[in-house]
Amino acid sequence: MFMIQIIMLASWMFFVPHVFATTPPNMTTPNDVVCQVQKAAAQLSQQGRAGLTEFNQPDGKWVWKNSYMFVLDCDENKIVAHPFPVLLKDNQQLTKFMEKRKKFCETGSLPHGGWLSYLWTEPTTLQVMRKITYVKSVSNTAYQVAAGIPDNGMPLEELNKLRCYPGKKVLHIDSYDESYDWSKGIHRGVVQTLQDTGVELKTIYMDTKRNTETEFGKQAAQRVKTEIEIFQPDVVIASDDNASKYVVMPHYKDATLPFVFCGINWDIAAYNYPYKNTTGMIEIELVDSIIKNLRPYAKGERLGFLAPDELSEYKIAENHGHVFKIDYSQKFFVKTFAEWKQRFLELQTVVDMIFITNNGGIKDWNDTEAQQFVEENTKIPVGTQHDFMMPYALLGIVKSPEEQGEWAAQAALQILDGTKPSDIPLARNKRGKLYVNMRIGNKLDILFAPELLELAEIIR
Repeated sequence: MFMIQIIMLASWMFFVPHVFATTPPNMTTPNDVVCQVQKAAAQLSQQGRAGLTEFNQPDGKWVWKNSYMFVLDCDENKIVAHPFPVLLKDNQQLTKFMEKRKKFCETGSLPHGGWLSYLWTEPTTLQVMRKITYVKSVSNTAYQVAAGIPDNGMPLEELNKLRCYPGKKVLHIDSYDESYDWSKGIHRGVVQTLQDTGVELKTIYMDTKRNTETEFGKQAAQRVKTEIEIFQPDVVIASDDNASKYVVMPHYKDATLPFVFCGINWDIAAYNYPYKNTTGMIEIELVDSIIKNLRPYAKGERLGFLAPDELSEYKIAENHGHVFKIDYSQKFFVKTFAEWKQRFLELQTVVDMIFITNNGGIKDWNDTEAQQFVEENTKIPVGTQHDFMMPYALLGIVKSPEEQGEWAAQAALQILDGTKPSDIPLARNKRGKLYVNMRIGNKLDILFAPELLELAEIIR
């Protein structure tokens, strides 16, 4: 069985949270530096010495956000173009910098260029900082183009893996819709990973969570096929089950076009994966840890399961039994908000703990009404694996949809680098974050351990 990485503290089990970082809009990313430098090197290769003028313009296109380009001549051992020449006068840092000529020129001459890290004193503030600089040789010349940014903490080994993919296209097929929180998270992961890589990304939504009929799914698949024919992607990311069920399996099994799936619940055998043109990340629940954390507050061992009436939810319940040997006393799959409330009340009287999945596809769902209803009617501990369901649960150990999107996008980039999809090993999600709902905890008169609360995201 695939093992989840966990931390143990006393009798509490929780998962290491992952910080999903974004770059401020006025700061450039290492990926953007790579793409910009490679673009500049290609232009200078065509223009030769005449092209140096553009690199001397402080308001030109090679000065952007918090970075700028400069050009070195490795034969003459000097900087031959710089947008801020005042920085070059009587600058001891520059002298030390040029003493690194051999290292810079060796690094820039690598097939993809390379990154260097060094201490730099900012001339105006005299602040000493660590900078990272990407340098790339200009073909058919002695020039090298370079641009630096403040050190972002990424190791040089990882920086040197960054590539630029101008003209490449990735299509993301989302099984659901752009208002669904899980889909939003996967999309954020994809977008953040592909940001500034030169890849053109397009997303198409199948909307099969709000429309669960088989015929609708088949029609949505035809829309996707048409989009693939028009967009002509180099790689396709297919998130959640229905993209595989209606698109990949019936139309693209072992095809030339590579696919990366993610968010498939538990069992990929239902779609006969893997194919020679696929790789992917399987989505597994953290239910065993959730139930372990609910037990101290329950009066017995009877478990209830409440979920939307959808294919993926039946798979989830089935795999809870197969993988974790969980025996639910009652399982309810509902279509409407009214039915969800009815079954929620019923479970309060026949089980000791409840596991709820999500609210996607439940007709007439109302967040405000649901929160009020749950707070008024909860009598036993309830757990969940989604952060957007925490207003209705006591405790959650939450999966990261961003992890699914990030992994899928990274796999897509590997494929663009020439790796065969079948050579990329299948993966399972590892991240999780502990949540505690104090509003429901107070209603149930639960006193949480202080060490647990220190590490949890608190819902108040």
